[in-house]
Amino acid sequence: MPRESALAYHGIWRDYSLPRHHELVWTWTTPQLLCVLALLAALLAFAQQRWWVITRYILIKILHPIRLADSDKTSIDNLTQGRALKALLFKQNTTVVSISPWFGTVSLFNFLLFLAIGATLPHFLTGGGPGPARVVSQATSDCRGFLEFSPNVV
Repeated sequence: MPRESALAYHGIWRDYSLPRHHELVWTWTTPQLLCVLALLAALLAFAQQRWWVITRYILIKILHPIRLADSDKTSIDNLTQGRALKALLFKQNTTVVSISPWFGTVSLFNFLLFLAIGATLPHFLTGGGPGPARVVSQATSDCRGFLEFSPNVV
């Protein structure tokens, strides 16, 4: 770990110069932040797939309330988002039960919703402000000057 980063705050700390509702700040190092963003991306991908399964089930119950469950790969119970979009855009129905345009519409909305969440989440996690990250040094017991850390500046 470089010597400069040992003097900066890491973890959760209070910045009293910010408004009361923003004064708690959580500062991460770059490797920690990459791990957190990778975890959030994986959770978003998982949540997007589960949300499609839930909305597909609700649409089946609304559009086809009286029907037998089918375990066939081409049945509407196993409809993927890609097949629903293809049926919406190209008007292709290859199953016995025709695929309603509602499946394609909800599939497209689901995709766009999670795309927007994934695109805006890092912005909101960083405080939503433009500009570089805020780095505040910790209080130290001795006074070491700027030249100790950057001797080539002068």
